[in-house]
This record gives sequence, structure tokens and C-alpha cells, in this order.
Amino acid sequence: MKVCIPCTHSDTERGQLHIPYGDAPFFAFWDSATGQFEFESNPLAGKDDACACAITRWVRKLGAHVFITADIGRRAAARLVQAGVQALHAPDGSVAQVLAQCRAGSLPFSPSGEPVRNCRDRAGDHHAHEAGSRCGHQHHGEGSHSGWGCHH
Repeated sequence: MKVCIPCTHSDTERGQLHIPYGDAPFFAFWDSATGQFEFESNPLAGKDDACACAITRWVRKLGAHVFITADIGRRAAARLVQAGVQALHAPDGSVAQVLAQCRAGSLPFSPSGEPVRNCRDRAGDHHAHEAGSRCGHQHHGEGSHSGWGCHH
């Protein structure tokens, strides 16, 4: 089984779960058969075509069976599931912490009902709130994926 985690750096020591996943500079792939990590640069980071469909195809092409993220909507999660990739929710943490939670079975399926969303404020601090609620951040229209890291 291969687990995919969008992350900030290409190593397990500094790599943190990246929000939003489509703009993650790297994706960590952990192989349960070997216990080893491989890191891939995100070829879609910063591109207009970095939609959920493109990320799903790329992640599946690289053999992922599980995708862990902090910010995913129902349609994106459904695309992953249709592609044979299980979507799990982790609020934050290092690559190693997120993988440990996955291996322990403590990460919920994403989205389960309405997922909890994680947002970044101007200082870069994260906080969680229920999907559909307003966090006070700048929003650019309903369902927008812009602003200060809010994904509703």
C-alpha cells in the first residue's frame, strides 16, 4: 500500500502537511511494503490546471492507495475514491506524525459528512472550523479557493 501526503519539504524531519494540497511543493509517498519514503515534486504547483482532477490523476499514476490531506471537499474526495484512492483527514502535523496517525487508524475518512476545514490566518497560524461556517477570513465568492488559505 502507498500513502500520499502533500508536504512542505522533501524530508520527513522538516516536511509538514501542506495546506492547500494542490499547491504543495512536494508529495511524500510512503510504501508499506518497504517502509520507505519517496518524495516527488508537485508538477502542478502554482499552475492554473492544478484542479482536483489533475491532482487525482497524478497521485493515482504514482500508485497511491491512500491520500491524506487537511483540506478536501466532497467532490474532490469522491474523485479520489472513484480512482481507487482512500481519502483521509489529518488536521496538521509533520509527515512522520501524519503517517503515524494513519498507521494507528486514527484518521477519519474525508470527508465524513461535512469535513472540518483548516485555515491559515495572515500570520500563518492554523485553526479549524466546520465546513460552511465563516472564519472571518477574506473570501472571494462562495466555494472559492482563494483568500488567506481558507478552503470552503
